[in-house]
Amino acid sequence: MATHRGSCLCGEVVYEIDGPLQHTHHCHCQYCRKSHGTQCATGSLAASAGRRWLRGESSIVRYESSPGFHRWFCVRCGSPLPGDDIGGLLFVPLGNLDGDPGVRPAFHMFAKAKAPWWEIRDALPAFDGFPPGVDASDAPDLESQRISKHHGQHGSDCQYGRELEPAAPQSPAGQMGLSRRVGLAGQGCQVGRADGAR
Repeated sequence: MATHRGSCLCGEVVYEIDGPLQHTHHCHCQYCRKSHGTQCATGSLAASAGRRWLRGESSIVRYESSPGFHRWFCVRCGSPLPGDDIGGLLFVPLGNLDGDPGVRPAFHMFAKAKAPWWEIRDALPAFDGFPPGVDASDAPDLESQRISKHHGQHGSDCQYGRELEPAAPQSPAGQMGLSRRVGLAGQGCQVGRADGAR
């Protein structure tokens, strides 16, 4: 049985994955692009039971990027890590494996959500969602998810995510954008306020 060793950028977190890597892919969904800061996330699926943390498990934090699904990453350097169990499998980001995983990407998924500045130029099959054989449901649209989550925290009078006019040219963009966002968000909204003052 193959064992794959991985680590985060700073070396704080080290893990091993036993067993075969399967469904190796490039994912172009908005969640993966934002989480990895790249045009896509390249990874494989592996059996959850085969994951072992060798070091740094207390340095792992989780973020619920969509309902019921958490992305795991190192609290120190931010590297993505193998996370939630989904039907006995977990996503393994190939970029933090320490050696050659012995597999290569076989397809693109969520190609319809790809970055507008990126063109898929290889001959791999490209699917609009999950490929056949992967039994999972699609996550909600990222912006809709953000707005829904924000409104749940700040109340119905919150205007976060609503279309705004551009900031006035004479104002510093950051200050104007923040003040307009807080001003429109209603008294209960604390976006941009570190001290929680109303």
